[in-house]
Amino acid sequence: MLDEHSDDPELNNEQSPQDAHLEELVAYLDGELPPATALSLEQKLAGDIALRKSADSLDRTWKMLGAMDEASAGGDFVSRTLDSIHVLESATTAPAGITLTIQKFCSDLHPATVLLWLAVGFIGTASGLLLARASESDRQQSSEIEILNNLDLLQNYKNMRPVPDLQFLKEVQQATLSQPSEQSP
Repeated sequence: MLDEHSDDPELNNEQSPQDAHLEELVAYLDGELPPATALSLEQKLAGDIALRKSADSLDRTWKMLGAMDEASAGGDFVSRTLDSIHVLESATTAPAGITLTIQKFCSDLHPATVLLWLAVGFIGTASGLLLARASESDRQQSSEIEILNNLDLLQNYKNMRPVPDLQFLKEVQQATLSQPSEQSP
C-alpha cells in the first residue's frame, strides 16, 4: 500500500506535469530524445513561451557550468587543513591543571560567599550610578547658576549694539577712569 503523502518518487509513481516537462527538456538539451519526440517537443517550444524560457534557462545554465574550470585543491590541502584545526583546538583548550584548579575553586565556594560577592557587586554598581546622576545634577545646577548670574546680560541683549572698534573701548575706559567716583556718606 502506497502512502499518499509521500514525496519520495520511488514510492509515489505520480509525477507532476512540470517535472515531466523538465525531464523532457533536459533529455532534449542532452540530445537523448528520439527524433519523433524531439520534433514534437520543438513544436511545443514554438508555441509555448514559458516552456521556451525554461529551455533557454536550462541551456544557459549548462553552458555556464561547462565554462567553469573545475576547482581542485592541492595534494597537501587536506593535511594542512587538519593540522591547522589541531593547532586551533590545542590553543583553545586549557591545560588540565588549570581546569582542575578552577573546578576545585568553584566547588570550594560557599553559597554565602557567592551571595556576599553578588551583594558587593550590586552595591558598587548602584553607588556608581548614583554618583553619575549626582554629577549630572551638579552640572545642570552649575549651568542654571551661570544663567542666573548672566540674567541681566541676557535680558538686555536685544538693546546691545556691537562695539565699532578697539579705539571706542579705550575712550570709554578713559572716560570711566577720569570721572570722580561717587562715595556715599
